[in-house]
Amino acid sequence: MIVRAGFFMLEYMICVALCALCLYYGAHMWQSLDRLAVRTELDVLAAHCTCMQQEAWAKAQPHVIQFDTYTHTYTCDGSSFALASPVIFGYIPALKGPPGSPHAPITDPITFVGHHMTSARQGILQAGTIYLTNKNHTCQYALSNAVGAFSYMRKYVYSNGWKHIC
Repeated sequence: MIVRAGFFMLEYMICVALCALCLYYGAHMWQSLDRLAVRTELDVLAAHCTCMQQEAWAKAQPHVIQFDTYTHTYTCDGSSFALASPVIFGYIPALKGPPGSPHAPITDPITFVGHHMTSARQGILQAGTIYLTNKNHTCQYALSNAVGAFSYMRKYVYSNGWKHIC
């Protein structure tokens, strides 16, 4: 009987250890899912911006994307798009921007004038930055367009400094 009781105790300790490992890795994976959701929304938003730019150039008429930081939605060509539930237009407090040359604290998640991005009929995008984060503010991404004769959107991630990503 004593040998049998010790065997059950060993089984119990192994089960507790496995449950603890599952909880640890599950929590870690949950944080990765938030980061993946923000990155996916960044890619979708970049695709919409590029599509708007190409459409403005092809049709020779300006196009606009309007952003709403309160409902975390944006409107493009009459269609409204909502960010995924863990993703918001926002920034980690005390973070500096813009990503290309960070020098001042970020004060607004959308730096485009009037919270709308305009593409001229030549396909030139207005300069500005869109900051995306999760609701817990544990990861930060940005979509930026600089002033120039040729416009293209640049994607950035903040990880001990802004890093350009493809």
